[in-house]
Amino acid sequence: MSSMLDTLAISKRLQKAGDTPEHAEAVAEVFGMVFQENVVTKTDLREACDKLDKKIDTVASTLDKKIDTVASTLDKKIDTVASTLDKKIDTVASTLDKKIDAVASMLDKKIDAVAAMLDKKIDTVASTLDKKIDAVAAMLDKKIDTVASTLDKKIDAVAAMLDGKVVGLDGNIQGLDGRILGLEQRGEALAARYESRLSRAVLTLFVGLTGVISLATSLLMTHIK
Repeated sequence: MSSMLDTLAISKRLQKAGDTPEHAEAVAEVFGMVFQENVVTKTDLREACDKLDKKIDTVASTLDKKIDTVASTLDKKIDTVASTLDKKIDTVASTLDKKIDAVASMLDKKIDAVAAMLDKKIDTVASTLDKKIDAVAAMLDKKIDTVASTLDKKIDAVAAMLDGKVVGLDGNIQGLDGRILGLEQRGEALAARYESRLSRAVLTLFVGLTGVISLATSLLMTHIK
């Protein structure tokens, strides 16, 4: 290896700085020796680079193997964990299914019990309402019968009263008929007695008046009936 350090230039700089020539040369010589022992050549660099490349390749290969080993180990662990989790999930799912079935069965029983209870209550309410409706209907029937009986009695009383009045009218009409008949007979007697004295006009007027009275009587009887 050749020295690339200028010891003479170092000695001169030290002398300019005030150092003695002997001390400056000694220091420069020491620097030259140290530098000469530690300077690296291109060949040294190539050898070092080759060694580093080999070491890097070795480390990379070792790391690849370790990574492959770790990856394989992790794959196995992941597969084991996945299998364990699948089993646990299946167990939990089975347990939940059983619990859900149990809850569903319990709810069905409760719903059936509530439905039966409500049916009984509805039947009881319906029976109570039927009885109340029957009682109200019976009460209304009695009231209707009472009102109908009262109305029948009142109608019968009114009918009897009207019948009495009609009978009285019939008696009055019969008496009127007798009086009219007596008047007709008296008229005929008077007509026969005074026929020679009365003019025919007066006789005709009297007979017509008698007919009008008879017609009015007939109309009155028809209206009353």
